[in-house]
Amino acid sequence: MKRFVLVMCLILAVVFGVSCKSSPTTPPVKILPTISNFTASPTTIQSGGSSTLSWTVKDATSITIDQGIGTVSATGTRSVSPTVTTTYTMTASNSEGQKTASCIVTVELLVQSIAVTSTTAILYIGASETFTATATMSDGSSRAVTSGVWSTDNPVVASVNSAGLVTIVGSGTVNVSVTFGGKTGSKSIRGLPNYQGTWTGTYRIDSCSATGDFYLADFCSYLPTGTVLNTDLVLTQNQDQVTGRFYLGTLSADGIGPVAMNGQLTLTGKVYGDITIDAFYLLQSTTPGQITGGLNQLWQGIGAGLSGDVRLTCTIVSLSRTSLTPNEPAFAGTPVKTSTIQDMIRALLRR
Repeated sequence: MKRFVLVMCLILAVVFGVSCKSSPTTPPVKILPTISNFTASPTTIQSGGSSTLSWTVKDATSITIDQGIGTVSATGTRSVSPTVTTTYTMTASNSEGQKTASCIVTVELLVQSIAVTSTTAILYIGASETFTATATMSDGSSRAVTSGVWSTDNPVVASVNSAGLVTIVGSGTVNVSVTFGGKTGSKSIRGLPNYQGTWTGTYRIDSCSATGDFYLADFCSYLPTGTVLNTDLVLTQNQDQVTGRFYLGTLSADGIGPVAMNGQLTLTGKVYGDITIDAFYLLQSTTPGQITGGLNQLWQGIGAGLSGDVRLTCTIVSLSRTSLTPNEPAFAGTPVKTSTIQDMIRALLRR
C-alpha cells in the first residue's frame, strides 16, 4: 500500500508538478493495566474469622498481591484470615508500567479472659476502693478495661458504681464482677466491721443468777436487773482478728476473739484474782463507730474459798468509738483490791 502511494505521488509530481510530502506518523498509544476492583468482604472480622478478597484486572502481564499471597490471575477471589488488622496491596504491571490498589481487613480482637484486682481481699464497712480490671485479648496482649459493666452479687454487702468504685455496706462475702467484650471477670472480697480503736460505753444487767456462797451472800441484790454499768474497750484489729483489753469499771483483762462472717465479734477474757470474772462479749457494728450486742459474765471465787458462781446476762446500751487509736483510759492505772465480793462490786461500779 505504501509503495502504491509512493508511485502515484511520483506520477503526479512528473505530470502536474505536484510536490510529494509524507503524511505525519501517529504515535502509538500506551495502554497501562486497569484494576477494575479490588475489595475485601467483609471489611471487618473478629479474630479467627476470614474475609474474601475479590479483584478484576485488565491489560496486565503480571498481577501480584502482597502479604504472602503472590501471583494471581486477572480475575479471582482469595480467602484470608489475618490475626491483626492488615492492608492488602495489589500490583498490576505490563511493559508500559504498573498500577496498584489496596484494601484493608480490620480484625476485632476477642476478649479471652478478665482479671479483677484490688489492694486487699477484706474491706471494712464504710470503706471504698476502686477496683481495676485487665482483659487478656485473643492475640495475647493485655488491655485495661475502661468501659466494662460492673456489678456485685450481694448488694447487702457491697455496692459498685460504673467506674468500679466498691463501697462496703455490710458484713459477708461478695463477688465484684465486670463484663467486657462478652467475658466476665470477678473477685471475691469480704466486708466486715472495723473494731479498731478506743470505745467507751455502758451495759445493762438483764438477769442475775447466783449459787453457793454467792447466793448466801445475796450477790444479785447488789447488781439487780436494770443496773447500768460502765465498760471500755481498747482494741487492735488485724483483718478478722481482734486483740486488746476490756474494762468492767476499773477491773480489766486482756481479750481476744475472731470476727465471724456475719460481722459479730466474740471477745473473751478473764479478770484474775481471788474472785475471777470470765467475760464474753458478743458484739456487732453495722454502723461505723457504734457497737451493739451483749455481755455475759461468769463469776467464781475459788481463790477466795467461795463455792458456787454468779451468771450475769447483759445488753450493751451504748458503745461508741472515741478514737481510732487504741488508748488506755485515764483510770487504767488505778489499783484495785479485789479480795472480797464487795471489793469486786465496788470496782465494777467505779470509774
